[in-house]
Amino acid sequence: MLLNENMFERAFRMTADSFSYLLGLLTPNIEANRQQSANSSGEEPISPPLRLMTTLRYLAGGSYLDIRRTVGISGSSYYRVINETMFAILGLRELKIVFPYSESDREVVMNDFKAISSTEDAGDVGTGRYYSGHYACPGINVQAVCDAHCRFISVDASYPGSTNDARAFRGTGVARTFDHAIYTQPNC
Repeated sequence: MLLNENMFERAFRMTADSFSYLLGLLTPNIEANRQQSANSSGEEPISPPLRLMTTLRYLAGGSYLDIRRTVGISGSSYYRVINETMFAILGLRELKIVFPYSESDREVVMNDFKAISSTEDAGDVGTGRYYSGHYACPGINVQAVCDAHCRFISVDASYPGSTNDARAFRGTGVARTFDHAIYTQPNC
């Protein structure tokens, strides 16, 4: 139904093809044991697609009650599914975030950026803690770097939202390894 209404991307923050690809990578790691599920609850296990849908809706800011009602799972299962699926996502080597530390890797990234102007944006990730005076709400200062193909190559969320962006950036691993001679192109 979401595909027919063109709502899939809005609901899950990815295309249906990307969802299918991610599901294919995750299924071996999040598939529940049918026999164990039948023995413990007498119910069918929560399928990998429902596990991924639950987790993605949670990450997209969906309501706990709405997600549980839509998927049809208990509160304890809801949190267990999200936890297990998140750990499976974080464990995927295909999604590993790797910063280009070698000179040859950095050259490849720089060459991909030919004719692309640089940009920076900052925003807080809402948490309920770590108050940010600028945004007048709680949050975490997230510093992220993408390559020219919009793939994350570095993410750091070590500072509260009240931290100045420049200070938070100086505290990242990227800033500590940053070399202006390598990353800055003259006359850009």
